[in-house]
Amino acid sequence: MPWRTAPPIPCSSFTLTGYHPVVLEDLNKKAKGVGLHVADAKKPKLFTIRKVKNGKLVAKNVDGDEAMKIIKKYK
Repeated sequence: MPWRTAPPIPCSSFTLTGYHPVVLEDLNKKAKGVGLHVADAKKPKLFTIRKVKNGKLVAKNVDGDEAMKIIKKYK
């Protein structure tokens, strides 16, 4: 029986939530300076924000604009 490999998964420049990875990277760069971390939420086109120090949830299911407001508020 020959070894059978799985079919290749199509690669996309977009994440599962439909946001371009650059958006998430930019938010994380700005959040890192104030001690926050931004991640994709389970819902499409939304983000979750946590504190880096202790992992406590700061905001859940916020869009990109709201995430920027929260990051600026923590400065």
